[in-house]
Amino acid sequence: MKKLYNVNGLTYLPRQDGNSNGNIGQHSIQISTDGTTWTETAKGTYLDDNSLKTTPFTTVPARYIRLIAQTEAGNRGAWTSAAEINVLAAATYAKPPTSLGIWGITIDFPIVPAAAAVLTNGKVLLWSSWKPLDFGGGGGSGKTETAIYDPATGTVSRRTVTETQHDMFCPGLSLDASGRPFVTGGNDAAKLSIYDGTNWIAGPNMKIQRGYQSSATLSDGRIFTIGGSWSGGEGNKNGEVWSPGTNTWSLLPGCPVAPMLTADTRGVYRSDNHAWLFGWKSGSVFQAGPSKAMNWYTTTSTGGQKTAGLRGTDPDAMNGNAVMYNAVNGKILTVGGAPNYQDNPATGNARIITIGAPGA
Repeated sequence: MKKLYNVNGLTYLPRQDGNSNGNIGQHSIQISTDGTTWTETAKGTYLDDNSLKTTPFTTVPARYIRLIAQTEAGNRGAWTSAAEINVLAAATYAKPPTSLGIWGITIDFPIVPAAAAVLTNGKVLLWSSWKPLDFGGGGGSGKTETAIYDPATGTVSRRTVTETQHDMFCPGLSLDASGRPFVTGGNDAAKLSIYDGTNWIAGPNMKIQRGYQSSATLSDGRIFTIGGSWSGGEGNKNGEVWSPGTNTWSLLPGCPVAPMLTADTRGVYRSDNHAWLFGWKSGSVFQAGPSKAMNWYTTTSTGGQKTAGLRGTDPDAMNGNAVMYNAVNGKILTVGGAPNYQDNPATGNARIITIGAPGA
């Protein structure tokens, strides 16, 4: 490029003549200051279509950049084509301080990774919806576009899942007791799909159709779910539980969704979404948010619910997050969120919650 630039991305436009031959699939992007020593800054797999591909990466000074095509996206032959390749640059560059750590390279996926789960073999399973880049109009499509990223090799593979007849966009997600992703509802709101590391397995339909619900794996291996009015009808999305021994769902009328609703301006369609659930001792579940009101749920017999008070002075925190960072001592960190699902600024709030005996 004749001189150093503060490079921070690359765009690749496949051929636009209606022929897909040579579309780049798996690839590596490398930069250099001298044309001799090269550093990889991004890799992954592009979708096999003619849309513009944009790969952003951490700003770095470079004079040379190369896009290495490692596979043809459709396995049609040993060739590569491009209509246009452009380099993106930032106006300024400041070397990041080493004391704060460093981000790894950019990974390009051939789908929008709307959901993800780490598998027991260390690979990462990701999926979008019935289309790689879009979710609209897919209810009842019975398929999901997925990808698997292998950190050991840096490869990304794509797969269309049809065997469970489940569009898994906006689902509930847990890992079961053996580490298998356990995916419920979403665009196909009653469905259950389980991934065993090789195959997708169709499970029994839930009793209540759901989308944007939450689930939690219990101490005895069962899986609890609640909420989810984004799809499958609105309201009364009370708790139910899946039992691995019988492979069946059971309603828990003693686990009402009402105590954990936020005061969202769009009503229950949004107010029962994305509960912050944590499986705890004796088959109990602690709900830390996003409603400012917290709750305990029990899952024996027909279930039970008990208030756990307010999350300090926090408002409702929809689209915030929570993680149990110390499972031995019951330590939970909650961060961010907003009073309403959309059109509302988020807060910078953070809380540490310590739970002990269930219901205490």
